[in-house]
Amino acid sequence: MTEPGAGSDLQGVVTRAKLDKNGDYILNGSKVFITNGILADTVVVVAITDGEAKSKAHGISLFVVEEGTPGFHKGRNLNKMGLKAHDTAELFFEDVKLPKSAILGGENRGFYQLMNELPQERLGIGVTSIAACEWMFEETRKYLCERKAFGKTLSSLQTIQVKKESIGCDAKIYLMGL
Repeated sequence: MTEPGAGSDLQGVVTRAKLDKNGDYILNGSKVFITNGILADTVVVVAITDGEAKSKAHGISLFVVEEGTPGFHKGRNLNKMGLKAHDTAELFFEDVKLPKSAILGGENRGFYQLMNELPQERLGIGVTSIAACEWMFEETRKYLCERKAFGKTLSSLQTIQVKKESIGCDAKIYLMGL
C-alpha cells in the first residue's frame, strides 16, 4: 500500500485500476518500501477503483498481482539500516491487465479490509520493537558485568559509571540512548 508521495496514508493513494471495455481492470501506479517485494511471487496491491466515491475509503480495492504479469515490474532492492534479511523493494504497475477475479475481498472493500488488519499488525511491530530493546539492554548489561579489561569488569570502569543507574550487577552504568 505504501506509495512514494503518500507513505502508508491510504487517503493519499494514487495508484488506480480502471475498468476497460472488456470488463478487465487496467492497473497503473507504483509502490515503495515493500517488504519482501523482490522475493514475492504474488503481491496484494491497493488501488483506487472508484474515483467518484464520496471518499477514497469507499473507492479502494485490493488486487492480487502475480510475478510475470505483463506491465508489473520490480524495481531495485532498497538499501536500509536494519532488518537486512528482508528485502525492501519498489514495485511498478504500467497498464497491468487484471481480470475482475484478481480483486481480493470485493470491489471497493479494500479500505475496510485493511482497517481490520493494520491495527493488529502495528501493535505487533510495537511489541516486537520493545522486546528487541529489552533484549539488547539485557545483553549489554550482561556483557558489561562479565567482560574484563584492565583486571576488572567493564561495569566497574569509571567511563561506564558516568551515570548512577543500577543495571543489576554491583556497578553503575551509563548507556547512551537507553
